[in-house]
Amino acid sequence: MKAIDMRCRPAIKGLQDQWIYDSENMVHFAKYFGGSYLAESAKEKSIEKLLEEMESLEIEKGVFEVRRGGNPEINAEAAELIEKYPDKFVGFVGVDVIDMEQGMADIDKYVINGNFVGANIEPGNPPAGKEPMFIDDERIFPLYEKCQANNIPITITFGGPSFPDATAMLPYRVETVAKNFPGLKICLCHGAWPMFTQLCTVMMSYSNIFVCVDSYLMLLPGYQDYILAANYAFQDNIMFGTSYPLHAQEKVKDFYMKAGFREEILPKVMYDNAAGNPQPTMYELLFKNV
Repeated sequence: MKAIDMRCRPAIKGLQDQWIYDSENMVHFAKYFGGSYLAESAKEKSIEKLLEEMESLEIEKGVFEVRRGGNPEINAEAAELIEKYPDKFVGFVGVDVIDMEQGMADIDKYVINGNFVGANIEPGNPPAGKEPMFIDDERIFPLYEKCQANNIPITITFGGPSFPDATAMLPYRVETVAKNFPGLKICLCHGAWPMFTQLCTVMMSYSNIFVCVDSYLMLLPGYQDYILAANYAFQDNIMFGTSYPLHAQEKVKDFYMKAGFREEILPKVMYDNAAGNPQPTMYELLFKNV
């Protein structure tokens, strides 16, 4: 079955020295997620091998949500990759929300005037030495406003370890953003775990919220709720992702295929909800340059 991987970070130079490509860290991390393992392409830090793996798995596109961190060149490197493989990778520019002036400039350069289609922010995981932020911090609002005004979808790392503190993942923070920016298309990555069930009440009221479950479907407590949500009430809002390179795409896709999604729902989760077909969603923008 064809798929779009909503959480895929290829081994460009700027990522190869980061912790997500450290073999020891990857092995330690993967074992907590359904007995996952590393792809050969991740071990070798090989983009060509990743493309071969994607081809064999019918993963037609990988959505590269750039983590800017403290590397000012990483967006430029990602842009080169997308230019080289426009049929295989889709880019969401990495924005440092602490440096709003630079963030606005990056959106202008790489999205409005470039080959990226969205913006990615990680307020709780800023560059070293900077203060983490909650997603409803009003200092981020100018960025949300710019994305809304230009019909730019935004991905937010919203699940897993909570920074600045355990209240970071409370659904009311998502509601604050969705309510103030009703035209902003918001995708929460890492499944809003472990607060997804509570988030559903917000999703009932705001149609501009989407969830990329990615590896947090892999036997973490409450994972069955994602399946139930996708099978019925939120079948147009839940999307597949792998968190590559921390997990092999093969392992994660196989888990999704056997997890219990209804047969008629699987194409939505694996592909349609990201591609915007047949039910139009925020991710129809993924194919705007194809």
